[in-house]
Amino acid sequence: MHTALNSPRRLLRPFLALLLTPVLCSACGGKEAPKPQVQALITPLRPKGSVVAKVDGQPIYASDLKHQLLTLADPEQALKELVQRELLAKEAIRRGLADEHEITKALRSALAEQLIHQDFGATFKKTDIPAALVERSFKLNLARFQHPEFAEVTHILAMWHRKQTAALQERAALTAQEVYKRAIKRPMDAKAFKAIARDLRSTAAPVKLRVEKFKTPRQGLTAEPFAKAAFALKRSGDVSPVVQTRFGFHVIYLHRRIPAMHKTLADVDGSIREKIFDEARQLSFDRFAKTVERAHGVVIDYQALKRALTVGK
Repeated sequence: MHTALNSPRRLLRPFLALLLTPVLCSACGGKEAPKPQVQALITPLRPKGSVVAKVDGQPIYASDLKHQLLTLADPEQALKELVQRELLAKEAIRRGLADEHEITKALRSALAEQLIHQDFGATFKKTDIPAALVERSFKLNLARFQHPEFAEVTHILAMWHRKQTAALQERAALTAQEVYKRAIKRPMDAKAFKAIARDLRSTAAPVKLRVEKFKTPRQGLTAEPFAKAAFALKRSGDVSPVVQTRFGFHVIYLHRRIPAMHKTLADVDGSIREKIFDEARQLSFDRFAKTVERAHGVVIDYQALKRALTVGK
């Protein structure tokens, strides 16, 4: 059983790259967007709080300082860097750099990032995840929330089936007995138990030894004699005597007993929302991005794109 929930879909693209694609492409093939006012480049998008400083009349807000303190612990240093940023911005404007294309791109990126933060950052809550998505995740992982008692075991199997000779059957049985003798000689962990098969492989030939680890319920998955022997084991590290099934002769090592579980959707709603939160937020963003894309004219010149990608090759 996987430790993590199966995702409703795998989403790997970062938020910012996704949003920038429709935002920037919406300008392709259409009218050139008007250049931003110079002042907008150095004015906070959403000023909040009181003014804590001014640079030539340009305010620095308390909200700017709080944001800067996310990366700097010293308030004095944080304010100093904000002031320096404003001074450098004003110097750039004085030199005429505000008309550069890179400035326009930087502003677009900042606007996109602000929108992402506003609608899909701190404001997106677990309660915003649609109930249908939570239910779908529950159904996809039903075996994790509703299952019978399991015994998690490793077994060493000396393989034999009825079409093989009686002599080979006897040899397989003797090999399994040797596995059991070594397994109970001293307490051992699972790694040491599995090593028994490795040590006996050469001398057991032509009998083949197989080592497997899995979880079995009392009924329905493994042969009845195997399941009965597995559930007769009580503590981690217990080893069963040799058990014969139609597959051959088994010696079983118990890792743990897993209690039965019967959780309803209501029981695990909160934990599911926690597990799928990032992907649910991404799904919500994807739907929003598609809406934005439909609302704007997106024109891609594939010939120009091909030429751009082959330049320099």
